[in-house]
Amino acid sequence: MTPADTSTLKGATDTLGADSLAPDSDTAAADTVAAIVVTPQAIHDVPVETRHDNTTGASWLILGMLAVICIICVRFKNNIKYLRRLFHDLTDTRARGNVFDDTSSETSFIITLNALCAFATGLMLYIGMTTFGLAPPQPEAFNAQAWGCIFAAAFYCAAMPPLYTIVGYVFSDQLHTRLWRRGFLASQALAGLILLAPALMAVFYPAAAPALVYMAIIIYASLKIIFISKTFRIFFSQISAYFLFLYYLCTVEIIPLLLTLRMATAFAG
Repeated sequence: MTPADTSTLKGATDTLGADSLAPDSDTAAADTVAAIVVTPQAIHDVPVETRHDNTTGASWLILGMLAVICIICVRFKNNIKYLRRLFHDLTDTRARGNVFDDTSSETSFIITLNALCAFATGLMLYIGMTTFGLAPPQPEAFNAQAWGCIFAAAFYCAAMPPLYTIVGYVFSDQLHTRLWRRGFLASQALAGLILLAPALMAVFYPAAAPALVYMAIIIYASLKIIFISKTFRIFFSQISAYFLFLYYLCTVEIIPLLLTLRMATAFAG
């Protein structure tokens, strides 16, 4: 074999080898897939903190209010007519002896409604003071602060009827005094029924607390104005009695409310 033939054979062999390896190289390149490796980040232990909001520690408070509501529901069936008469007691000024003939069931019913008023107004008083900065909010001491405000409201509800009795006996007769005292008890009973829903909503929906507090103030002030107008019609029938009426407003209506607010602030502070 000549050198030329050897060169030709070597070139053909190299070309054949290159042609036979080319398809395999293309296939290997086409079959290559880039891999993605996901490495989870290290999770550090974070201590879990106790959540505090307006409902923290409110279980016993809500339980007490629900107990009063259950008692009212039991009494309501037999006293539905008496409930309608509360509106009459709030506005009526006619001195008739037979309107005071209450049964023991009706007496216990209005006492229960006044207890509900102490719960509802005391709770709204606490929420109002903490919402508008009159008392520092302390979520861990919710029960103590709220119960203190409820105690202040209960003290007001319990102390005012004897005060009305003493003032009534000094300036009028027994019949008008009882009529006056019944008007106060009726206003407090109606306030308890009406303020129950805003009080519960303010506890469970703190974002709505400011609007609910304003609503409660308007409701309570409206009932108080109706009662004061009844007082004026009972005891002050002459123009010369206007100055006495101003003394009455300051001494019997405004000062006890301010003292109650002061007491609630001391308990909630």
